[in-house]
Amino acid sequence: MSYNAKEHKLAKKSHKNHLRKKWLVIGMAIILVVVGVFLIYKYIPKNQAVVQPVEKPSTSFSLTISEQAAKLASSGDYNAGQKLLDGELAKKTDNEGQIDGYISKAILAVNNKKYDDALNFAQKAEDLAKSRVTSRLIAQIAEKSGNKKKAIEYYQLTLNRYSEEDKTSDGLSTSYGEDSLALQELNK
Repeated sequence: MSYNAKEHKLAKKSHKNHLRKKWLVIGMAIILVVVGVFLIYKYIPKNQAVVQPVEKPSTSFSLTISEQAAKLASSGDYNAGQKLLDGELAKKTDNEGQIDGYISKAILAVNNKKYDDALNFAQKAEDLAKSRVTSRLIAQIAEKSGNKKKAIEYYQLTLNRYSEEDKTSDGLSTSYGEDSLALQELNK
């Protein structure tokens, strides 16, 4: 075989290798595109618009008075929130309604770090009807405000207000455990 024939054969072989590599790259690209399309099809939710239309708030949904008060307070007008709750409290003539009103006022005050107000409102609820709810609220407010002595006193009072049945019931045993743990932590 002459030198040119060998060179020609080698060039032909090199060209075939180049074509194989080219088709291999094209084949891999096609496979990647097919796999990508499959994954997109499989994992993108069907019948879901990419841009959601803006819906107007439903007029049938309304915030509770407590939620409206919290919204006012969170926008920086704590006093307006309390006045809104005062208006609702004035409508309540029964003890239960007044207790709920004072508890709502106390919670709004706590959420806005007005612990003196919160303690005052919680104490008014406690004065109307002594209960685990009111004593627990006073204990939690006292704890948040740093009044450890009062927190201990009212957690103990709360624990004393649980009956033996309450301590083991499904609904209240968790609350009893939380109150007991809070008291233990404060007594350390």
